Amino acid sequence: MEFYQTLHKNLNAHFIQQNLRLDNLHQYCDFITSIINSHEDKCEIYCDWGLFNVQREIIKKGIRISLLNCPNALTFTITKEEQGIVLHCTINTSKPDQDFIDSIELFLTDLKNGIAEL
Repeated sequence: MEFYQTLHKNLNAHFIQQNLRLDNLHQYCDFITSIINSHEDKCEIYCDWGLFNVQREIIKKGIRISLLNCPNALTFTITKEEQGIVLHCTINTSKPDQDFIDSIELFLTDLKNGIAEL
């Protein structure tokens, strides 16, 4: 299942790649409560869903962040597109329960609002 949110803000891909790092991601997203054992592009995060091993990758136009031990294989990207900054989240479950859908939408809204403050 896929989720999208768009932020109408003029940030370029290089800015996203340089400034949205794992060691500071919790500053932009209250859903993420703490960053543990941050090493370059891998860390552990504690968030409203629990504790996860996380990996960050530089991709064309932005970044991809994957929750490696998430049972739903949650991954999200933050990229610069024509319409602005696009937050795109995927999970491997085609019919998740409504509470999980609501929590993903809350997470993306929180992250979008945090990035808007950049």
